[in-house]
Parts: sequence; structure tokens; C-alpha cells
Amino acid sequence: MPAQLDSLQPGLMILQGNRLEDLRDLLTEWIKTHPLRPLEDESILVQSNGIAQWLKMALARDDGGCGIAAAMQVDLPGRFLWQAYRSVFDDLPEISPYDKAPLTWRLYRLLKDWPALEERVQELGENPELLQPLKGFLSQDADPRRLHQLAANLADLYDQYQVYRADWLEAWEANLQGAKQDELITAKGKLEPLETADRWQPLIWRLLVADIQHDSSLDQLGKKRFAANETDWTRASRASIHRAVIKKCKEFSPENRPEDLPRRVLVFGISSLPRQTLELFQALSPFTQILVFASNPCQHYWGDLVEDKELLRREYQRITERKIDANLSPEDLHLQGHPLLASWGKQGRDYLHLLDEQDEPESYREQVQEAVQQNIDLYRDPLDESDNLLSQLQSDIFDLRPLSERQQQDTPIDPEKDRSLEFLIAHSPQREVEILHDQLLATFEQAQKQSKRLPPREVLVMVPDINVYAPHIQAVFGRYAGQGEERDPRFLPFHIADQGQRGQNTLLIALEKLLQLPSSRFAVSELLDLLDTPALRQRYRIAEADLPRLREWIQGANIRWGLNAEQRADLGLPKQEQNTWLFGLRRLLLGFASGSSPAWKGIEPHDEVAGLEAALLGPLAQLLKDLETTRDLLKENHTPAGWSQALKNLIARFFTDTSKADTWAITNLDIQLEKLEKVWEYGKLTDETLPLEVIREELLSALDQPTLTQKFLGGSINFATLMPMRAIPFQQVWLLGMNDGDYPRSVRPADFDLMAKDYRPGDRSRREDDRYLFLEALLSAREKLVISWVGRNIRDNSTRPPSVLVGQLRDHLAAGWQAAGDQPLLDALTTEHPLQAFSPRYFVEPDQDSAAAAKDQRLVTFAHEWQQLFIQNPETTATETDTLPAWYPEASLALRQLNDLLRCPADAFYKDRLKIYPEREAEQLQEVENFAFSGLEAWVLQDQLIQQTFHPETTPQNYPHQLEQALDKLVRQGTLIEGALGRHQSQQLTEPLLELFETWQQERNEMLPLEKPITDLLSFSVEGKTISLELSSPYLLVNSDASQYSQLIVQTSRAIEKRSKSYAWRNLTRPWLHHLAAQVLVQQPVTTQLLTPKGQVTWPGLSMEKAQEQLSRLVTLWWQSMQKPLPTALSTGMAWVASLQKEPDNLEQAANKASEGFNKDCASSARLGQVFPDFDCLHGQADFASATEALYEPLYHAVKTEVNA
Repeated sequence: MPAQLDSLQPGLMILQGNRLEDLRDLLTEWIKTHPLRPLEDESILVQSNGIAQWLKMALARDDGGCGIAAAMQVDLPGRFLWQAYRSVFDDLPEISPYDKAPLTWRLYRLLKDWPALEERVQELGENPELLQPLKGFLSQDADPRRLHQLAANLADLYDQYQVYRADWLEAWEANLQGAKQDELITAKGKLEPLETADRWQPLIWRLLVADIQHDSSLDQLGKKRFAANETDWTRASRASIHRAVIKKCKEFSPENRPEDLPRRVLVFGISSLPRQTLELFQALSPFTQILVFASNPCQHYWGDLVEDKELLRREYQRITERKIDANLSPEDLHLQGHPLLASWGKQGRDYLHLLDEQDEPESYREQVQEAVQQNIDLYRDPLDESDNLLSQLQSDIFDLRPLSERQQQDTPIDPEKDRSLEFLIAHSPQREVEILHDQLLATFEQAQKQSKRLPPREVLVMVPDINVYAPHIQAVFGRYAGQGEERDPRFLPFHIADQGQRGQNTLLIALEKLLQLPSSRFAVSELLDLLDTPALRQRYRIAEADLPRLREWIQGANIRWGLNAEQRADLGLPKQEQNTWLFGLRRLLLGFASGSSPAWKGIEPHDEVAGLEAALLGPLAQLLKDLETTRDLLKENHTPAGWSQALKNLIARFFTDTSKADTWAITNLDIQLEKLEKVWEYGKLTDETLPLEVIREELLSALDQPTLTQKFLGGSINFATLMPMRAIPFQQVWLLGMNDGDYPRSVRPADFDLMAKDYRPGDRSRREDDRYLFLEALLSAREKLVISWVGRNIRDNSTRPPSVLVGQLRDHLAAGWQAAGDQPLLDALTTEHPLQAFSPRYFVEPDQDSAAAAKDQRLVTFAHEWQQLFIQNPETTATETDTLPAWYPEASLALRQLNDLLRCPADAFYKDRLKIYPEREAEQLQEVENFAFSGLEAWVLQDQLIQQTFHPETTPQNYPHQLEQALDKLVRQGTLIEGALGRHQSQQLTEPLLELFETWQQERNEMLPLEKPITDLLSFSVEGKTISLELSSPYLLVNSDASQYSQLIVQTSRAIEKRSKSYAWRNLTRPWLHHLAAQVLVQQPVTTQLLTPKGQVTWPGLSMEKAQEQLSRLVTLWWQSMQKPLPTALSTGMAWVASLQKEPDNLEQAANKASEGFNKDCASSARLGQVFPDFDCLHGQADFASATEALYEPLYHAVKTEVNA
């Protein structure tokens, strides 16, 4: 039955246990049997959001819980500490000038003006020479971020001193004017003089104290926010406030207590607390019920195993009996205790000792027993639930069982049945996650077959840094996600926790880019990235579907980088407007206004903008204007108030929320700005001007701070960072990335951190945190623990060691257990996975006689897509599959399709029959000017110049002028660079055209282009069906009386290969087809001349009948290739034909030549290698010779004439 609502007996009660779920159930039962008053909040202190949500879910259970989790104030210990201070002294400010944030800005202000700082030091009667280390550091770089980072690091250091070394600060503060040499108080109470290089720290602290004491603005803040009071707390240090609170608490009683202080405080699952916090709990306990639920991995006292035990203030009192004699030597202690507990448990040992200093278990033992029928020590042997390897290891730690005792038990482990503890070795983080996905699928499948309950939420995957693994997790687990029936059955629900929003929230990503505008190049990609932000697009009313059109315009207008000429000049670059956003915008606007009209005032119009789509130019122009305005604003330094208003205006100018994530970002930005304003006031920064670099980092980093509201423990597999008290009990725990050097995480303390040189019990250390985290993770796994690391080099497959903690665990397992068979235990527990997910080892049954057979049996994959590679007959090719049904084109053919056939029948088959087109690489917009042209780009420009300047009315005398005008147009378009480099580029482009134009003029010989193009439609009968072919040729010329025709084709693609001096057949197929078409179009023989910068080809005229016959043969071959790709290709076929022309009987030599051509064809073809994997496959087709000769002999003989010899 619940107790009376007001019957909360005050006191500090410490409840310990080795199973967190038992402590959770005890907390739930205590809340049920000791309810608070209606509308009274339960105050719970936790260390992470995971513990908070786990507790709420337990309290909300109908079975064993309260049925609901409401009226709960879950907080972090540090935040509760200040709230408790304010409840005792209600006139305490919301924040203290000694807090880390205001201290950072106060230090920034002091260090910013070095002459004024030295003057202050002299006023205090101190020696300015002591500050030389700081002065030397700041003089190395004028970047304001250096000063801000130093101030932040110093503020963090002094913040740690206030919590863990308040006695140092008190002594330094008392040493006015540096009357004597400053000293350090060691953990043993000894006084040691500070080294000269460190004496600036006490001096800076005294400067801070003096600055705060003489800060008149704090008086105004106190009057503004708090009523006048006899005691002024606005200048009090946290250490003095702590002492005053401890003293004041002696005056309170259960009947006379602070109103705002909760009547009950529950502290759950915290693995470390500062001594100050525990002192406060002890001071509050006479009038407040405080329950501390602490996890203890061992039922016996084990503190003597860990180093530095001599620094503990007293012997451990809660457990009087000792399983191990404390008088043993350190070597013997390790032999008598558990080595893993001795190596990893230092942080937990110190915390339990700090709790023991405040603990009086006999004062509440009976109370707990009567209230919830539970002992204050809730210990349970893991072997009570299971006797697998993992439980045995946990039980050894629980019972403080030494290694020798475990060895005496001679416990055999059957790795085939006992997989409770496994090790996985991969080649990369990507492979680790791929292996994890397959292993989890197998685990869930096995659990389902065995009718075991294993929901995804009971699987926890932890890594040293979730930001490193998040892309791999999204790539592997996210690829199977889909909606409804489209979802792959291999999809596993997952959630990634602990990710910083700064790199995830699209609005914050865009905001960071905007805050970098003063140093931005305004590259095309930067602005397109901004336009990919939904909140920004909504603000400027640009739809996502509009982005491809904008990209086309940006590319067409040759926008590369730079806002305008002035912005480029600000970066110290030439003041040129070409290829800037203003340059491109003017081209787009003029193109919309005038179409393809001539240039106006040096602006070349881009005439692709037309119709209703032109409305997009308005938002684009407004965005560029806003960016210019914002850039000018951000270039200047502002006061804190000015920055606050500027940032609020920036957010309102560029963003409109479109989702919950956007709303969260905008709301939190407002909250952080309000906090910054308050912090700046307490840092006396109101009248100071601050640079953008400092403001940007301070604002964005504040948004990345973890909170207790982050999602964790949903219905999915949880991915998280290894964090304190993240080791909630899970059925399965997977640790990835346990690499040497990555874990324990190496965080080197600052050189000036004096705490690192003088350890005290309770001090926080990242490496000690990580060691205890690893121990907690091992103990939190209830059924299975899997540890993975990158144990092989991805380049040379060399061995890479795991984390030293994993190495210690493996050594302990190898020494204490043995496998049931002949195989060493570690080999049986460890699986090395192949480099690739498509390795044959996953799909091919291993040879049972091989040494690796047992390991390969443990390789599991669900990537069935790769399985086809190993079950398909390797000799089966696409040409041997069932033939397709007969097919005819619905529309008439064009010469382009015959040209595709000549170049590669396989490509033509995919394109025309299957409608599968070659994959194109995503075209990247260029971000720099055209300093150099690729071969293709030069070809396009030369072809463009030919089209613009090769006109009948152009004479050799005015051709250079026409060419110069065309080049000027390219400069106005932004294609060619202005200046000397542009002139050099122009010379390279036009050099081959001058000679080509003269040849063209001579060969043209008074012939003129047709006034009206001639077209025709030929019909051919193929297998009883009619296939039509469209004919046209834009290259036909006619004399003045229309009695004679000729054809003159000018192209920039060379007719002769540059190196081999042989014909470039790929560049001759299209002109030859136009030659055949010309004979039919004018119904008389027409000579065709092909002019190129490298080589000329002349095709004599043919009779119309012969031309039709050849076209008919090509159409028939095209149709045949649509039923099944012809086994040939251009370079292959020409090499075959040419070789046989020289030596008709030497088929072996012809095959060798054709093989060389096949390699060239595969390099230029997208599909040839898929249809015919190698030349032997191609050459082995029965119709290879006939198809090759039928397709390519006519072209060969047409080119190899006496005219072209």
C-alpha cells in the first residue's frame, strides 16, 4: 500500500546493485509506495538522455511500472546544482559571472587589449612578465579565433578548477599582489610551489576576480533581474556560494525548508559525480529525501585492486568484510583479484568511495527493507540466468573471482553452441556495418525460428564516434528502406543518436554557409547548395522542380564564381566581372528581353530564357541582392546587441520553416541568441565589438550541445556513441570501431592543465571514462556481446591491432577458458571477413578438408544480388540466351541510327531496341574560368567557329575579321578569358582553321549552298516488312545553273589518326553515310569531300542504284542487329577487313589485328563488353566474319581508293 503523501522521511540513501534493471525496478517501486503530492514534480538526475528515456519507459509500464510517466523533472546534475543554490538563496542570479560561458567572454575581453591588460596587472601590484607565455601564444597569429579558443580553453580550465580544485583558487585569490610565490595543494595536502611557466594562471585568476568585483554593470543586472537584498551574490564565486549554501542548509528542517527545492531527489545510474555535488546532497539530506541508485559491478570490495588507493580519504565502510587482504603487494593483489576490474575500474572505484564518504547505511537499511522489502544492496549473480561464456565472465567480475580460480575450474566452451561473445575483423568501417547488417538479419531469423523474442529495440550498437560511422550506417541500412510494398524485406528499422545537428539540419548547414559569406568565393556550387535548402527555397518561392532549369541557365550563362568585380577585389584578386554572378545575371536578363539579338553595351544575351519560366529570374536576382547586402553587413564588426539583431534579421531574410526540423532550428537559434545576450552582459561585453568568426563558432557550436530531449530507445536498432551511462541493459550489444588508437579515445589535456599533474580521486579523465565505459558495455549485454574492429589493412591486408582494451579482454579469455575442440578459443570466437561483400567465400560452399572451413561456415550474407555471379554458368553469354521475338521500328530510321550501327552494333541494339541509353556522368558545373580546354571542349569551340565563319560570302581577306568577331563573342559569353591568356587560347583554336578555310574556299569553287534543303524517304523491304529511311544532307552545294552538285563536309574531327597515321574510322562513318544519301537525293553521282584539320577524304560519285543498294544492305544489317547484336564493332571490323585485304588466307593474323581493335572498341563502347566479355567470345560467333565483312567492307573500299591514296 502507498504510504501517506506527506510521509517522506528525509535522508541520503545510497542503493547499490550490479544490474541496472534491478535498481530501476527498485526506483519504480519506491515511487509507487512513496507518492508525492498531486501536481508535485518528481526530480530525477541522470547522466544521459538514454537513461532518462529508459526510466520513463519503465515508469510508464502497466506491468511493474506506474502506468504513466508524467510530472517528472529529469535534469543533469550540474544544472540541478545551481537550481539548488538558487532555492536556498532565491536572490542568486540565473547565471554566475564565474560560469564557463560568461568567463569565456570576460577572458576574451581582457586578453584582447594586451596593453590595457598589462596596465591592470601593474595596478594590482603584479609582475607583467609572468604573462609572457600567453603573450607569445597570441602573437603567433592575429586570427580572432585563436584568441577566442584560448579564452574558451582557459574558461573551461577555471571551471574545472572551481569544481575539483576550489582550494587552489581560494589560495591564489588570497595571495594578493603576489606577495608570495603561488602554490599548489596536492592530493595529500602538501604545498608545492608553482613552476615559473605556470605562474600566469593564479595571476589571470586574480585579474578575473578583480574585474568581476569592479564590474559596475553587474549591479545593474542585479537590480534589473532581482530585488535589492542585503547580500549581493552577483559577484560571488561558485566556491563561496557553495560554502554559503552548505552553511545555510544547517538552518533548515523538514518543516522549514526552501519552497523551490524538491522534497525528493532521485539520482540514477550516474557513474561519476564531483565531491561538491555529493557534499550538497549531504547538506540537503536533513530536510530532503535523496536516493542515489549506483551501479557497482562487484558484490565485494575491490577498491584495493586499483592504483592510487593511497589517495582515498578513508577505508571503504559500506562493506567491512574483505575477500582480498589489503596488505598484499600490488602484484599479489592483481593475482588475487580480477585483472579486468583492476585495469578498467578506476573511475567507478573513485565514485563509490566518494559516495561512501557521505554514506551511513545503517541509518536507512531497515527503512528500505520495510518500505519495499528489498535490501539496500541488490546483487544478482549473472550465472543465475545463463551459464554461457559471457555470463561466466560477468560472474567472475561480480564475485571478484581471480584468474587462477577460473583456470582451476577448467571450463570448456563449445563455440558452435555458445556465441554469446564474438569478435569480428573487417577491412574498413563500411565493411563493419555491412557485416553487422548481415549478422543482425541472421540473428533475427534464428530468433524467429526458435520462437525467441528479440525486438530491434533490444539491440544497441555503439561506436567511438557516431559521426564517422553515420554515413556508412545510412548507406547500408538505409538502402533497403522504402514505402509500403517497395520496402525490401531485408530492411531493419534503425535510429542514429548523438549526431550533431550542425552537420545534419539543412537550415543550419545553410546558415553556416551564409555566415561565411565575407570569405566566400561565391562559387556556383555554394549557391546551388543554398538553393538545395527547402527553408531558403520557400522563402524565395523557388520550387525544387525549378532547380534543373536554373542549373541550365547558370551553366549556359557561364557563371563560375564571384558575386561581382568588387567582391573579387575584396579577396585580393583582379577586379574583373567576367564569369561572376552579376555577369551571368545580366546575360540572362538581356536574353529574356532581346532574345538572340546582338550584344548590347558589351553584354552578350543568353537567349535560353523565355516564357513563364523567366519568372525564376526575379527570385534569383533578389537572392543575389540579399547575399550582397548580408556580405557587406557581416564584413563589419558589431557590438553584441548589433550582432544579435543582425543574426535575427539574417534568419528572417533567408528562411521560412517548412518542416519540424526547420522549426526546431529557428526556435533554438532564437533561444541561443537570447542566452548569448545574457552571457555577453555577464561578461561585460556590451560595448565591445566582436568579429564574425568568433560569433559564428560560438552560435553554431552551442546548437550541437547534447540535451536530454534527444531521441533514443525507440522501436528501432539504436546506433550511438559510447558515452557515460549509455550502457543500458540490452539483449545484444555490438561495439564497432574498437581500433587501436581510436578507443580509448585519446584526448590530450592542455599543457597548462595543472590537474593533469596532480590526480585526485574523482577527477574526470577521458581515457579512464572510456575504460569504465567498456566495462559497463561488457556488463550490460544480457545475451550477446560482439566486438568488431578494422583488423586488416584495406590496401595490403596486413594485420592491424585492436584496442588495448579488446586485447586485454582477449588475453583474459585465452588464459581462463578453452575451446571444447582442438581449436584455440580466440580463433573459434573470431571471424575474419573478406574485403568485399561479393567475395566467393560468402556464396561457395567451403572445402570441408580445408583449414578455413570452420571459419567460412560462419560467414553469412543476405546480399543475394551477388549470388548470381557464382551460380551462373561462366561460359553462358548474352548471345546464347533465348532469341527475342521479331521486332520492327514503328517510325522511320534516320542516318544517325545507321551511324550508331557502324560504330557498334551492340550499342545500337541497346539504344534502339531496348531503349537503354549510355549512362552519363553527372555533369559538374565548372567553378573556375576556362584556363585550359580539353580535347572535346576545343573540338566544340572549333566546330562552333566553323559554323559561324565558313560562309560563301566570306573571302580570305575578311575571314580574319569574321573570326575575330566570333572570338569576341566567345569572350563576351565568358567562354574565353579576357586578356593575354584569352588571346593565347584564341590563337590555339584558330590556328588550324585558317588553312582549313583556304582549302574550303578552293574546293568550293563558286558552288553555293542549296536555297532549300532536299529531303527524301526511302522504303526497303526487310523480311516482308517495310522499313523507311529518312534522307537529308545539309552539306550539298550546287552551281549557279543548278546543273552540277557536289558535297563539301568540314569537320574538326581529324580524318587521320595523329600517332598511327591511319584513318580515324570513327570520324568517317557519318560523312560516308551523307555521301550515300547525296547520291539518292539528287539522283546523280555526287563527289563528296571531307575536310578536316588533319587529313582529307574524297568519295567519288556513285550511281543512285549503287547508293540505294548499299543503304538497303545497311538497313537490313541494322534490322538483323535489332534481333540480336551483330558480333562485330568498328575498330574490330576494320582491322579484320584491312588484314584480309593484304593477306586473304592469313586468318590468324586477321584475328590478332581484330583483337587489338576489340580493345579499342570496348574502351569507347558502353555495351560491347557486356554482350561479348572478350574477343574470343566475339570471334567465336558463327556469323562474325560474314557480319563484319558485310558491314565494313563497303566503307573500307570507299575510302581506300586511288583518290585517297
